[in-house]
Amino acid sequence: GMGPHVGLKLRPFDPTGMYPKEAIFQEEGFSSEVFADAVIAFLQQNPADQPFFAWVSFTAPHDPRTPPEGWAPEPGSVQLPANFLAQHPFDNGEMVVRDERLAATPRDPDEVRQHLADYIGMISHMDAQIGRILQALDETGATDRTLVVFAADHGLAVGSHGLMGKQNLYQHSMGAPLIFAGPGIPQGKERDALAYLHDLYPTVAELAGIPGPVLTGSQDGRSLVTAIQGLGDVRSEQFTAYRRVQRAVTEKRWKCIDYPAAGKRQLFDLQEDPSEIHDLAEDPAHQETLLRLREKLGRLERESGIPPTRPRRPNILFVYSDDHSVAAVSAYDDSLTQTPNLDRLATQGLRFTNAFCTNALCGPARAVVLTGQHSHINGFLDNRSSFDAARITFPNLLPQDGYETAVVGKWHLKSDPQGFDHWEILPGQGRYYAPEFKTPEGKVSYPGYNTDIVVDRALEWLQNGRDPEKPFLMMCQFKAPHRPWLPGPEEVGLFDDRSIPEPITLFDDASGLGTAAKDQEMTIARHMWLSYDLKVPPLVSDVLDGPDLWVKGRFDRFSETERALWFAHYGLRNEAFRKANLQGEDLVRWKYQRYLKDYLRCIQGIDRNVGRLMQWLDEQGLAQDTIVIYSSDQGFFLGEHGWYDKRFMYEPSLKVPLIVRWPGVTSRGGVRDELVQNLDFAPTFLALAGIPVPDWMQGTSLLPILRGHGMSDWRQAIYYEYFGEPTHNVAAHYGVRTQNWKLIHYPDLDEWELFDLKNDPDEVHSLHNDLDQQSARKELEAELARLRQIYEVESLGSSADSDSLKAFK
Repeated sequence: GMGPHVGLKLRPFDPTGMYPKEAIFQEEGFSSEVFADAVIAFLQQNPADQPFFAWVSFTAPHDPRTPPEGWAPEPGSVQLPANFLAQHPFDNGEMVVRDERLAATPRDPDEVRQHLADYIGMISHMDAQIGRILQALDETGATDRTLVVFAADHGLAVGSHGLMGKQNLYQHSMGAPLIFAGPGIPQGKERDALAYLHDLYPTVAELAGIPGPVLTGSQDGRSLVTAIQGLGDVRSEQFTAYRRVQRAVTEKRWKCIDYPAAGKRQLFDLQEDPSEIHDLAEDPAHQETLLRLREKLGRLERESGIPPTRPRRPNILFVYSDDHSVAAVSAYDDSLTQTPNLDRLATQGLRFTNAFCTNALCGPARAVVLTGQHSHINGFLDNRSSFDAARITFPNLLPQDGYETAVVGKWHLKSDPQGFDHWEILPGQGRYYAPEFKTPEGKVSYPGYNTDIVVDRALEWLQNGRDPEKPFLMMCQFKAPHRPWLPGPEEVGLFDDRSIPEPITLFDDASGLGTAAKDQEMTIARHMWLSYDLKVPPLVSDVLDGPDLWVKGRFDRFSETERALWFAHYGLRNEAFRKANLQGEDLVRWKYQRYLKDYLRCIQGIDRNVGRLMQWLDEQGLAQDTIVIYSSDQGFFLGEHGWYDKRFMYEPSLKVPLIVRWPGVTSRGGVRDELVQNLDFAPTFLALAGIPVPDWMQGTSLLPILRGHGMSDWRQAIYYEYFGEPTHNVAAHYGVRTQNWKLIHYPDLDEWELFDLKNDPDEVHSLHNDLDQQSARKELEAELARLRQIYEVESLGSSADSDSLKAFK
């Protein structure tokens, strides 16, 4: 493997190829010196009449570029390459690989000079070690009978074309040094024959006078002896490729590079422009040359037998929870809980800090994910709606292009799933314990805990139900942590030894907000039900009302073990609560602790099961080929403003977690702050599959962001609309959010709210009537009007107008 150049781990040559760990040793000195010492010792011990083969494989000048002291020139004296660019002009399909992250983008000239100085220093030091090896040949009398070949596996960009690595097809990266010296080799000559490194095998075999390999393919290696002797070339063109994202054909004068995924091509005149600075692909004078080379490139690609240029489409694992606040993901905020498996996804992938829903309600959010359309377009406005099964959704499109698709878990759209090869869904909200699932064959029930069973069923299909030759989409959708927040057996009792921190707005009286915030019915103080929400069993004398009536029979779904565990945990604590007879703020604080601990226990069950999914991908060798996306249908109030639930456009329910891991594409531990929405999921899934995104989808593919590009034309504002329903008495409203501002309109109340999110992140003071903020208000009103026009809201009439809404529905 690779490693540091000092203290490099070594093992003796093992003809079995096993290389056991116990054979590892280390030697003092720099890697180039260690390797040179080893081959010199070999040369000194080799009998004079014994032919030998020695392969000296330096790790220099590979990074970490740490030349020995005194070997690197001063960075200020190093010239930048003639084709230096601050940034590559387009996505070449491999812009976020590790090599490209060794330096900041745009490339800073001084930083690149430092890299070049270190690079030069390592090469100079390696060259000195090669000199020692050549001297050993002289001293042992072997020079006149030894063929010496110097080569490298490839070149390196180090600032050329705005790139740092070798994962490209420019000459600076694909070109490699190739030098022959020894018996029968003309001295001091240079050849421009088009050669491959895999020509070395037949070439060395012929020069050594031994039977060479029989290679007949058009792209196989060929002996270069004819070219070495100056008797002619061995081929008229070269075909080069990088993964499935770049292809090139090179003649002595011309070179054409094709980027299939990007829909881009380049043409260079290597005779006049050896540094490949001037792309002639769009030059009318060179279209005939471009056409000829593209036709040749297609032929060479077909002859090569390599996989098609269409990039391998990743498997898609979409993990979707219900009501998961970003405050309950420690990758975002570790003050409430720890989520190690979600954090691992974030560490290995990309975390979005400005991901939002379009309508903070379970069913509508899921309809938006399926269609890539706002609620007023897809027709699913609130949880009383039923999704139109005849609508085209992205799952309808994926199977047409080779994907196998499945959805397991919460659905909440009333009509059955369409377009899926496999589905097992929870009826309605689903049950936490012993849940039932709807399937095309009918209903089936499983003992145990919902979150665990959803992953059990997902893994069953992934393991045994799909065609392993096809890419897959698995939508694994949890009920948790939805109300009434029943934790699983493995999580009951977590957090008993700690007090959950309270939000600073737990006792906010909404004095700085409008009527909607004052009239809502989702407070922890007044609207949480003692038995249904807080797990305090009713007394015989209690008169039950509301959701507390629903708890009858709750424990009938528990096994004896589950029931015993539940009562062992909650029993004594409930008795202590009854005896305490808490009142006022003390009661609110107790309710908050009970609520938050149960909610966070549900989150722990999710995190544990995300770990199971990731472990399965690792065990099956599918992690590298699978993009994992974790998100939630909406956020949730965890005591902010003294509330639970969602619906409002305020940050706790508007913002959702969004973590994406795509090995080799998304940066590790990356953070993006673009304004993205669940509206963008469907276009992204289609783009991942290489399927054109239909014009009727209103979202935008996140693919460029996932690949690490700056998006100067990305949206600067999002649109949100909640249509109102009786539950929790939250007034219908719509609004616009930018990076730093938010404007909300409650049409039925004829009220507005304006928030400066930078200075008031908790949204406790509306500035709508503040005369000093009228400029911001007008700008946001104009932006809101623009978005309503773009998203075709106004064409349906005012969304809060009951007559037009009824007509639409």
